[in-house]
Order: sequence, then structure tokens, then C-alpha cells
Amino acid sequence: PGPHYLGITVPDVYEACERFKSLGCEFKKTPNSGGMKGLAFVKDPDGYLIEVLPQGPMITKAVDCDGVAAEGGEGYKDNSRA
Repeated sequence: PGPHYLGITVPDVYEACERFKSLGCEFKKTPNSGGMKGLAFVKDPDGYLIEVLPQGPMITKAVDCDGVAAEGGEGYKDNSRA
């Protein structure tokens, strides 16, 4: 019961997500979408979720890999239903 996913830590969540996007990965949550800024969820090739977390402090950048602004962005976009 409950969510089943793996978590990884990376030096920079925003840079990691740029790389994942360039490789064609599908996101469930980009770093600036939703209420919790600075972390992401990406799907692996089998559809399992991987949480991408910073190795250090949680930081935010003005715009993420999907063009979502940290302040005033559209918020959470559920890409799993697209």
C-alpha cells in the first residue's frame, strides 16, 4: 500500500532534469511544478517513478526544464494522464 518508487540524489536537480528531458524521459513532476519546489519525479523505461532529490539543501531556480516558473507558474501538471 502507498506509493512505490526509488529516490536518487544529484548535485543539481535542475541540471539533472535538463539531461533527463534531453534523453526523452517522461516527468510526473518537474522541479517547479506543484507545491514542493526543487525536487522532481521522472519515469524509468518500465514506468516506475524515480524521485530526484538534491544532495545538499533544497534550492529553486527561476525556471525549470519544462519552462515552469518557480513563482507564479501553472503549478502541478499530471503528465501521467496525458
